[in-house]
Amino acid sequence: MIEKILLIGVGDVGKHILEFAAREDRQFEWVVGDIDEKRAQWTCNNAEIGAAHHGKHPKFRPIKIDLFDIEKTNKIWGIFVNCTITSILFSIIQWW
Repeated sequence: MIEKILLIGVGDVGKHILEFAAREDRQFEWVVGDIDEKRAQWTCNNAEIGAAHHGKHPKFRPIKIDLFDIEKTNKIWGIFVNCTITSILFSIIQWW
């Protein structure tokens, strides 16, 4: 069974994390969540292209996730019970 990793937030830092992690030798399914689903898809596509240049073929699943919408977020957590959460990056952190 392929281990799942949930990456939340594909801003500047999240994008770089995914780019580097996608080139690892271990096979993971990357569940990539962001409030902007199109940005999550775009980031996954770029990471997949970069990984392919290195002979890697990771699996990506972009999803929309809004951590301020508690009800939907709880449903998402229920889906990923056996998932490793690697990074939670909020754009709010930039305001500090």
